[in-house]
Amino acid sequence: MPDLPIMDQVDFTLDGKSYSFPAQATRSHGAAETLFTEQNLFAGDAQWRANGVTVVDLLDPDEALVLAHGMARRAARDLAELQPGLGLAAATDAIVNGRYHAVVESNEIHRQLVRRTANYKHEDLPIPVAEIYRRLGQQVKAQLSELNPKLPTEIVTLRLSRPGSLDFNPPHRDVYLDFYRGTLNVWLPLLGCSENSTLPVVPGSHLWSEDKVERGSTGNLFNNLRFNVPIVFGGPAPLAFVRPKVKLGQALVFTPNLVHGVAMNLGADITRMSLELRPVWSL
Repeated sequence: MPDLPIMDQVDFTLDGKSYSFPAQATRSHGAAETLFTEQNLFAGDAQWRANGVTVVDLLDPDEALVLAHGMARRAARDLAELQPGLGLAAATDAIVNGRYHAVVESNEIHRQLVRRTANYKHEDLPIPVAEIYRRLGQQVKAQLSELNPKLPTEIVTLRLSRPGSLDFNPPHRDVYLDFYRGTLNVWLPLLGCSENSTLPVVPGSHLWSEDKVERGSTGNLFNNLRFNVPIVFGGPAPLAFVRPKVKLGQALVFTPNLVHGVAMNLGADITRMSLELRPVWSL
């Protein structure tokens, strides 16, 4: 049986402040190549090519609330099932008002809920995903598909991030998982999102050559939790995360080659809820 990698740590900055978290993974490098292939999206806009991330207007205020409250009710159904003493009405009220962290009874129930909310389907959305992708496709300047031929089902991830918790992923790039190649990351704030809880990204990291990126290949424990996606430990430039400003009704759109993650909820007392979609693009 091979030896496990030695416990290590990941160092990065977020909005200029330094952080370190424990990690365990065997490190590796890729070939001398850049995996970014989405250069011509957004009509080849120079800022998109340079940053690998942009913010777009997607829903009007009423639609944004319909989406937020609809997804809150969807998650509440699962929470009430996992924690029967809470009840559906109380679960819904807690999530809508950012109080999920105050009612969930344990980390184990939270982990069980995460396994469910990470595998929702397009039919769970209160707004047809075809309409969302139609509008987004007009801005991306490409046709977006709901179907990923590499997967048996679609990817819809609802995230509940409790304040002051470890409810976040390590620094990573989705492109290292083959089924994310040819997709776009679409991140929508729903409830409790602010300058203290929005998803952080490392602008420009999508252009890093793979031989300069140190990433995990096996193990991939971060904060003693296992992750399928390889941890990014470093690159040719520092892991300097920033939180883009994204308002309700807008979407953060970025290439799966971009380093992102460590979405710490540093808000005072509100659970952040956000939605992630992965449309497949073709020019």
